[in-house]
Amino acid sequence: MRLLFVCAFLNEQGGFETEVEGRARLALDAGHDVALFTPHIVRRDATIRANLSPVVSLMSAQEIWRRTAVGRGMLLAARLRHFAATGRRASAAEEGGLAKSRIPHSFYAHFWQGEGRQVLSRFDMVHLFGKPKTFVVAGGRQAKAMGKKVIYEEVAEVTAEYAAQPEHQSFVSASNLCDCVVAYCMQQVTDIRRYFRYDGEAVIVEQWAYGDEERLLRLRVRERGATGDYVTLGSLCRLGAEKGLDTLLVGFAEARKEVGNLRLRIAGQGALEEALRKQARELAVAEFVDFVGYVPDKVDFYASIDVFLITSREEGGPITGVEAMASGLPIVSTPVGAMPERLKDEVDGLFFPVDSVEGLSSAIVRLSRDPVLRRSLGLAARRRYRLRNHSGLCTARMLAVWESLGRT
Repeated sequence: MRLLFVCAFLNEQGGFETEVEGRARLALDAGHDVALFTPHIVRRDATIRANLSPVVSLMSAQEIWRRTAVGRGMLLAARLRHFAATGRRASAAEEGGLAKSRIPHSFYAHFWQGEGRQVLSRFDMVHLFGKPKTFVVAGGRQAKAMGKKVIYEEVAEVTAEYAAQPEHQSFVSASNLCDCVVAYCMQQVTDIRRYFRYDGEAVIVEQWAYGDEERLLRLRVRERGATGDYVTLGSLCRLGAEKGLDTLLVGFAEARKEVGNLRLRIAGQGALEEALRKQARELAVAEFVDFVGYVPDKVDFYASIDVFLITSREEGGPITGVEAMASGLPIVSTPVGAMPERLKDEVDGLFFPVDSVEGLSSAIVRLSRDPVLRRSLGLAARRRYRLRNHSGLCTARMLAVWESLGRT
């Protein structure tokens, strides 16, 4: 089967790209032909390009526009203006920006009725990856009009505000054109039906620890700290406002007032890094907080911490939640996304309310003082992972969706 993944973007290093890469590799391993399509060029330095370009075709509307006579002319003019202004050629990132800024809106608006039809004609099935932006939804509409099977997979937490965003509104009228919707948890299915008015088939395919599962499951579940006398807390996410990292720093600072042997490792990149560093200095905990940036080997990161923290205000998953479960780490989390269906409070993990400094600091203090509890929660989380998130279970569900629609 020829399978086209249509994605809103692929240029970051977050959970969305991890999810797309995991699905693409699964489809390849099952013997399907796979291609990825986005509105904009996937940068040469993007992780997903380095990981997948040898085996998967990465296409974009922007590349198609650049091959047109108008596109070539406008891009050449933009390059000349850049050289005149800076005295040098545009870098790879600047080149993408030059092209992106010159594409007329009408090209994207009508892409799937023109050049996009030729792209779609080469595939049997189209798998749309949320968020349901206008370009992605329009691709699904055209695919359906051409008789293709269409799957939509939501990766975010769906709320009334999320569905009301102008760029997501087109999915309200198009949702029931999909042959199937894939979600992470039952709450996500309920919200998609409620806010996007979807009433068709929905399948829950949970996340698993793509690519790292075997190594994570082999990590030793510890009672004593990973870094000597310190209890090391860890967070791994994009450094954005929705991740609640400002609450994390305040909660950590409050916990340190009661327990002095705490350290915090924050992994990830994002727009708020400098603001978070400044906040750590203002809270007088900067020397105990390590901003480690992008982590090329997540297994090593999980092995370096004793407690994993999820402080998000909104989430679809997150993927780091299941990775931490497989690692056998005790998890402290807000009740966002799929986490309440993954873990039971006080059994497999500890939950605290969104933005509750008191709730977070209390959980940190409790775990830092009780190594037996840390170990028991970590073991329980790993058992839970094996029962509901293991690749053997989740990949079978995703493959069944593709194969069922492919047969019909």
